[in-house]
Amino acid sequence: TKYFEIPQELPAELPGDPQVRVRVKVDREDLATFELKRCSEDGSELDASPMGGESGRGGLITVCVRGKGQAVLRATSDGLALELLHGRRLRDLAPSSERLRPLGDERYHIVGVSGISFNAEAMAQELLSARACVSLDLWSSRYAGGMRLRVEDLTTGYGLG
Repeated sequence: TKYFEIPQELPAELPGDPQVRVRVKVDREDLATFELKRCSEDGSELDASPMGGESGRGGLITVCVRGKGQAVLRATSDGLALELLHGRRLRDLAPSSERLRPLGDERYHIVGVSGISFNAEAMAQELLSARACVSLDLWSSRYAGGMRLRVEDLTTGYGLG
């Protein structure tokens, strides 16, 4: 019968598939020490003092390495995620973390930090928390705007013909 001619499904993941979404736990001692600032789109700081808890002052939330002033992350323009600044890598967040090393130089947006998502400022604040471990939910920057799926000749169900 024709049902024996149905091709078998491929495995869910194949070698060479892009890593679109990745979850990584990073130990607190591996993370750099951060401070938050508000910066303009070009990266220049809007005020000289680190930001406090008040929000709505304008500018993008920027995560900097404390003491060095080196900006690593900033809020996306919609405020829903944190993105790496040009020339920065995930390993800049946790230089000694072996868990981030396999991701190499691939660029990711941080879409969640320890269960907090859809709020860049709250995620940035969580990176400063005193928790023993921080869970990062990462989405490949290549697909930050979404993914396109094209389906051709799809048939479902048990109809005739």
